[in-house]
Amino acid sequence: MGLLRYKAGMEICGQHFRLGVINRIRATVNADPGISRRALSRQVCEWLNWRGANGKLKEMSCRKALMELARREVISLPVIDKAYAFQRKGAKITGSLLEIKEVACPLRDLGNVDLIPVPSRYSKASRIWNDMMNTYHYLGAGPLCGAQIRYLIGSEVYGWLGGISFSSATWRLKARDEWIGWSEAARRLNLQRVVCNSRFLILPTVQVANLASHVLSVSAAGLGDDWRERYGYAPVLLETFVDPIAFRGTCYRGANWVYIGRTAGRKEPYPNGKISGGKKEIYVHPLCRDWQAILCTEPVIALGSKPRLENPQDWAEEEFGAVDVYDERLKKRLFMLANDFFAQPGVLVPQACSGSQAKTKGAYRFFDNNQVNMKTLLKAHVEASMERVKAHHIVLAVQDTTTLNYTAHPATDGLGPISKKHDNAVGLVLHDTMAFTVEGTPLGLLDVQCWARDPQQAGKWKYRHRLPIEEKESFKWLKSYRAVADVQALCPETMLVSIGDREAASTNCSMKRSRILPVRKCWFEQGKREAAKSNRFICGTSYQVNRWLGSRRFMCLAKARVQRARLSLRYALPK
Repeated sequence: MGLLRYKAGMEICGQHFRLGVINRIRATVNADPGISRRALSRQVCEWLNWRGANGKLKEMSCRKALMELARREVISLPVIDKAYAFQRKGAKITGSLLEIKEVACPLRDLGNVDLIPVPSRYSKASRIWNDMMNTYHYLGAGPLCGAQIRYLIGSEVYGWLGGISFSSATWRLKARDEWIGWSEAARRLNLQRVVCNSRFLILPTVQVANLASHVLSVSAAGLGDDWRERYGYAPVLLETFVDPIAFRGTCYRGANWVYIGRTAGRKEPYPNGKISGGKKEIYVHPLCRDWQAILCTEPVIALGSKPRLENPQDWAEEEFGAVDVYDERLKKRLFMLANDFFAQPGVLVPQACSGSQAKTKGAYRFFDNNQVNMKTLLKAHVEASMERVKAHHIVLAVQDTTTLNYTAHPATDGLGPISKKHDNAVGLVLHDTMAFTVEGTPLGLLDVQCWARDPQQAGKWKYRHRLPIEEKESFKWLKSYRAVADVQALCPETMLVSIGDREAASTNCSMKRSRILPVRKCWFEQGKREAAKSNRFICGTSYQVNRWLGSRRFMCLAKARVQRARLSLRYALPK
């Protein structure tokens, strides 16, 4: 029954599980009930080509995803009938290996303070590290989460001084996510580049001033190379948590870590059964200058790559079934709102929600969600429009610009000037590309750009000849043209003609193999007749017509200056 709720598959641990893969997992378990979870995870990784940056199969991520699928009652996992080696606690090492010394001296008297990586859980260094943490650290030795590196802290003079470890970052952390400023998609893509300092111990018998902050600085300097060698990529940000009741975090501040807030410290148990130990202070430490740009990089999802719903129940599911949100509740809310707004177009949100306080509150929460934005919602619509485009041999992609006037809403943030007149009109600029059949039936939007002009850049048009095309507002035409070209590449049986007005023609010099057709409005009956005549051949062979064009200065017929022009309409099949 659980599978019926996920008709478009599921996004778990950064991997999309389609219904075909889920059915294949169920068939494998049914055919071989004795298969181990390790063997099953390896098979699934092979099916999905799920590998890390180092080329190795992401078995642990897959195993976690399989457990989530089982929790959602989508699959049944094989029963574990024995304990694995890592689940059995070994005997503690005693004797000289754990012999510690009383150390009280200046930092320089320790000699070289080295961080010795722990090679594997079966090594002697691992047994020393585990026993040290189980004996002296209030959290014990673990287990640690996900990718990890452990170090023993040693002195050439006094031997072992402590231990430190780094492991996978917390999946979701409000203070950290707001401080970074990344989107949900960027967080899921780049979270692996954030690493948590999960354990740090200086033995209680070691009393050396500044040793802890020195170890933190040395570990941060060398962690990138060690992590890249083991996992194939380098982290760019470190995070850690400090219990304010027991510790003050002095060593982290001394090592230039930044305090950014506290955890939620929820009282109810987490889904895995663990209970929070109270609010913890959060410290972070960037490892490179461009850390924020790296973490905020959005994933590149090719147009048409997201699977669509196989059996949509209505037009809303068909239109928005491929939307890039990672919460099934948001999808359900989107489908509901689409149907509500469709039933009563043009009305206020409370009225569209039939006066229901719960639905109205849910609608506003939906629009306030960080995962919901114009780009995300329109991408699903564009993909649906693309499917309609494929059903036609010739499609016209018409682009134009308009403004949204919010002058009557002065409290609205993020607005800019929308008029060259001195009327203080403010709002947003909207440039869209709509697909039409040759008969004029709209098929949907192919591109939408919306922005607010910067008031500080008023008058920039005076220097337009010295600016590159990318810094001009007219770049919108080229961006729209490229969006149409992307759709054209996925619709080889359809010819798309990108149509713009006189302003679009000014950007033709920047377009290689341009197929934008400049079309102006006709103000004279003769021009209208010529335009109507030319429309029958707009996608035919090259030809020339005579048209009457309106004056650039005057827009009224009485004052218009008649100009005769020779117009050539051409097209070429896209390559």
